[in-house]
Amino acid sequence: MQLLALALYHQDNIKPPRVLRFRPGRLNILTGESETGKSGVLAIVDFCLGRSKPGLPDNPIDRTVGWYALLAEFRDGRRMVLARPRPTGESTNEAFVRSGDQTLSLPRADELHVNSNAAALRGEVSAHLGIEDFRFQPPAGAARYPFDVSVAQGALFCFQNQDEIAASRTLFHRQTEDGIEQAIKDTLPYFLGAAGPEQALRQYRLGEARREVRTAQRKLDAALRQREALDTGGIALLRLAQSEGLLSDVPAAPDTDTVQALLRKALAIPPLAPISSDVGDRREELNEERRTLRSQLQEFDAALATVDRWQRRSFDFTGELHLQVDRLKTLGLLGPEQDHDTDACPMCTQPLEHRDPSAQDISRLTNRLSEELEQAAGVQPVRQEHLRALQAQREGLAERLKTNGVLLKELMASDENMARLQEQHLRAAHLQGRIAQSLSHDRRPTDDVGQLRNALASAQEVVSV
Repeated sequence: MQLLALALYHQDNIKPPRVLRFRPGRLNILTGESETGKSGVLAIVDFCLGRSKPGLPDNPIDRTVGWYALLAEFRDGRRMVLARPRPTGESTNEAFVRSGDQTLSLPRADELHVNSNAAALRGEVSAHLGIEDFRFQPPAGAARYPFDVSVAQGALFCFQNQDEIAASRTLFHRQTEDGIEQAIKDTLPYFLGAAGPEQALRQYRLGEARREVRTAQRKLDAALRQREALDTGGIALLRLAQSEGLLSDVPAAPDTDTVQALLRKALAIPPLAPISSDVGDRREELNEERRTLRSQLQEFDAALATVDRWQRRSFDFTGELHLQVDRLKTLGLLGPEQDHDTDACPMCTQPLEHRDPSAQDISRLTNRLSEELEQAAGVQPVRQEHLRALQAQREGLAERLKTNGVLLKELMASDENMARLQEQHLRAAHLQGRIAQSLSHDRRPTDDVGQLRNALASAQEVVSV
């Protein structure tokens, strides 16, 4: 490929373009005063050949440029116009491409419009240069991406800036830029003819085969881990099912099929119906009865205490009366002395202010007290009968209260048993839910372990070939 001309078009599309023409097949040397844009020519050529991030000059004159265009001729006599609009930002992919014979020349300013992009431009130029489709594949584990070799890498071996020619540590164009040195290393074997599309294809197929090996190995490892997890979890569920009474006679070390069969058997057991009971109502009835009995028992205790107090006071009173009556009965031993004058003192015969009771008065009092004692003795059997009736009723209440306590204790024990049974039913239902979840998640990937082993062996065989 020979460069025929380089043109800079003004933004207003009115002024004629500034054209720099080259002499093909000869050494072209650009001379001129400093700061006239000579060093920017190569950057413009790179940009016209499809570079996405150009290092274009940035000065007042260059800011007026609207389009850059490059006219190139190939060995077969075909020509191409490669034009790029000046980017408004850091990069652009817009491009203008026109192909023709040897009569093709630079277009007019009004003919320039975007009809392609940078990638298509590089592809067309590479095809005219005979650069075959070659996709570089970096080695496995390399921290860079594969790319298609094109004129973008070929230009690195064809151009040199002034400072690159004078540099003692660099040889190729843009070698000091980030990533360019590695790109030169990667593509130099192709441009020297040491590597071609066939080798790239083999390298690509080798990389694909290695990726298939890694993928097959990961799938096999995952299947083995999943099978081990399923076996371990299934055995744990079997032990729980046995402890909850869903299963019996579980083998010590069952295989995978046995585990699955036993889990399905445990899941097939119909769920236990919830236990309904009126324990709460019965407990409330017994508690209400117990409160009533205790209240009645307190009333009987108070009545018995009252009767007991009456009994003790009666004994004290009648005992005192008997003592006094016995003392008064001694008056019957008196003779004529019982008829003495009670208005005078028997010692000094002086008249008394208040007369003393006569023996007849005391005898009448004694008779009346005797009658009262006889009446009190008649009441005593009635009081004793009432006391025995109260005691009998209290004993009946105490027996009923004792029976109530026994019933409450039995009811509490029954309630605890039913609660334990209900809890066991809930645990069994929860365990059946876990078994159902385990079986639903089990897609039997372990059945494919043999197929995964075969796939891994096939991929390894492809890599070894």
